[in-house]
This record gives sequence, C-alpha cells and structure tokens, in this order.
Amino acid sequence: MVHCWALTATASRMAVSLALVCFLGAASVGAQSIATSRMWTLSGDLRDSSDVRWASADAIYLAIGKGGVVRCLLTGRLKCGLFVAPLDADRSQLRESGSDRGFFFSRLLAASDEYVVAASPFRGFAFRGTGPGPLMEQAFDTIVDIDVRGSNLALLGGRRDGSGKLAPDGALVWQGSLSSRLRDLKPIYFSPARSGEKSMGWCHFLETGVVNFLQDGRLFLVPGVEPGALLYDTNGRLIRSWPTDHLNFVDRCPFDYQQSALYARDYEARLEWLRAHRTVDDALELKDGPAVIVRKSSDRGTTWSLLIFQWDGKTREVALPLKSDSRNARIRADQRGSAVAFLVIDAEVPGRKALPSQVLIGDIR
Repeated sequence: MVHCWALTATASRMAVSLALVCFLGAASVGAQSIATSRMWTLSGDLRDSSDVRWASADAIYLAIGKGGVVRCLLTGRLKCGLFVAPLDADRSQLRESGSDRGFFFSRLLAASDEYVVAASPFRGFAFRGTGPGPLMEQAFDTIVDIDVRGSNLALLGGRRDGSGKLAPDGALVWQGSLSSRLRDLKPIYFSPARSGEKSMGWCHFLETGVVNFLQDGRLFLVPGVEPGALLYDTNGRLIRSWPTDHLNFVDRCPFDYQQSALYARDYEARLEWLRAHRTVDDALELKDGPAVIVRKSSDRGTTWSLLIFQWDGKTREVALPLKSDSRNARIRADQRGSAVAFLVIDAEVPGRKALPSQVLIGDIR
C-alpha cells in the first residue's frame, strides 16, 4: 500500500513548489517492521517545528523555536497548548505553560515521564518537570543533540575554554542528573585525539551526530564528528562499539579551518554540501540493535534508511519507505515503546519558502 500526501507552498513571485511525502507500506527490519497510521501537516505557529518528543501515549511535544515548546494531543486536529513559553511571554502565556519564565530558542527537545528539556544549538538549554513548576536554565556553548531518560540527561556538544576554543580537551558527550540540577554533569566521551576543536569545533553546525537512550537506560551515541557508534551502560561506562568507516555516512569532520569557516557562515553552501553526503538524522531502538536514520538527497528528493548496529556486531541497512520531494528535508524521531513519532522538516532556500513540517505516527511491529 502507498500512502502519499501532497503539500503546496507558495514561494516568491507566486511560484508553487510541490512536495510529495510518501510512506510506501511498511519497512521490514528483520523480525520487525515499521508502518505509519496517522499524519498531520503543521500550520500557523507550528509550521516551522524543528523537533518532536512523546509526552504520553496520546500526546507529543513540539519545539517551535522562538515560540517555545507546545504539548499537542493527537486528535483528529492537533490540540496544542504552550508548555515552555517564549522568552518574551506575557502573563497569560506563562499561566498557560504552567511555569514562571520563558526560554529564548527551543530548537531541540528531550523528554521523559519526569522532565522536558528545550535546547538551543548555542548558549544552553532549559528544563522543567512534566507538571507545573519552575523552568531552570543551564549554560552550554554548543549542542548538537540531547536526550533524557528519567532524570538522566545526555548531551552531544562542546564547551569553550577561556580563549574561546570549542572542546579543546576533546570532551564531546556529557551526562548528568536533572534531579540534582546537573551538579554532576560531566563528560563521558572524549575525542580519541583529545582535540575536539578540530572535530566538534569545526563541524558542529552540520548536526551529524546523535545521542539516544535505549529503553533500559543504556546510552547509544554516534558522535558524527568522530568515527564510531558507541554504547554506554547506565553508569556511563563504555561497554561496546561498532566501526563506521565503511558505512558511507558522515562520521567525522572532513573540513580544514578555512572550509569550516565557509560552511559555518554560508547557509546555502552548507545545504549544498549536505545534499551531496549521507548524514545521520536521528536514532531508534530495534530488537536487533540500535539504529540510526540516514538521509540521502538526490535530484529526485530525499530518502531515508535505517542503519542497524546489531547485537552480533554486524551492521545492516534497510530502506525506510519515506520519501520527500524536497532535497533539503530532514527527520527528527522519538520512540515510546513500539510507537514512533516522526517529524519531517524542511529548509528555506532562496526562491523557495520552506515547506511546512509534518508529523507522522508509526508503529514498530
């Protein structure tokens, strides 16, 4: 069965760009398969949503940048209420969110049954309990990805030293407890060369890495700016790894300083580079092992596959039957038991307005 949704977006000079998003039945992933059942095209304040997390079995959180974070019931039409207010929130917005303050830019999300975290790629993140209560902030210089399990937070990113260098000691992945207000936040993964400045510092803006807690509390991560896929136990101890050199996705920083400076400042050049390479968008957990969602762009649009790091040490790649006509589409995903929430997002380019984000709900069978 083929499920397709055609979306139109008006660009400059009234040109019309057509994006066709299709789920072609179910994806077989060994003993399991992934199929979708529901889909929403987002509009208004939700149009540019950038991340998704489960809030409950029938609700999700969406990050909407300067607009904060909303919690949406998965009804026929999404019913959304403010959960993390924007920085300039008025009193009525603060009352609606159930907190005492706002956050300046909610680009990335992490959520558990206990906590919600809204993060910016720069300057830091904010967190609060899932019930009414205060919103607390934590400074952090660069964040590529973030996740939380219970009160345990994992963060892929880097801190600057006194001279402004990003991650010169090689510290790239951090863990800490939100319940202790992150007084125990510490690095668990260091660049093998102990020079994150030439990996995280020069390539963090590509957003090619991921951290993902498995349902038993272990942490799976792909640094993206350094080779390898790694698994840590619940105490933050490395227990196994998989090589990635042969898997044909971006798993290291390929730039020198001059190239990094170019792609950091030139958004169009960066998008062109990303379209020419396979990159990691997010991660899921399957029975055979953790898996990353790998995107590939071509003249025909964007497709995705699941690259599974199997418990037997092997890797296997299967097509994820999702296609977008946009060459700049990316996916964010979150898993709650067997349920998966996908958020398909687009990038705005000259002459074409970004297409609205879409939420798709699937199930791992």
